[in-house]
Amino acid sequence: MPTRSPHIPSDPQETLRTMALRSAILSTLLLLSACAVPPSASECRIAHDVFFVLEDPTPERCSALVAACEKLRAIPGVVRVTTGVRDTTQTRDVNRQDFHVALHVEFASDEAYEAYLPHPVHQELLDGFAAGFRAVEVFDYVTGG
Repeated sequence: MPTRSPHIPSDPQETLRTMALRSAILSTLLLLSACAVPPSASECRIAHDVFFVLEDPTPERCSALVAACEKLRAIPGVVRVTTGVRDTTQTRDVNRQDFHVALHVEFASDEAYEAYLPHPVHQELLDGFAAGFRAVEVFDYVTGG
């Protein structure tokens, strides 16, 4: 006569409940372990945020800088570009009021970021606008994917 394993219940309903519980626990553990793993290098991107303060912040000059920033999306390795003028309606204590145009660029890799800096489209933006910058602040960071 075959012997029943002590960890398998003899009641079929109990067996199904036990299997369902074990499956739920295993699924939860797998999900949690996936969340705990940092993104792989292929999922990370370099983000480049630039805040421009213009000497002459006319609406026309700000619009021209935004249009020039939009051209950066043509550079190989650039995966996202967003740019625009400061939202003057946002006046909470935490909102910076001392810039006119913002730029956000994401790169596919470190190599793409390094290639962006000397790229002719980037250099054209600098050549056309740098003399009119009172200040520029740059924040570079790694995104999670």
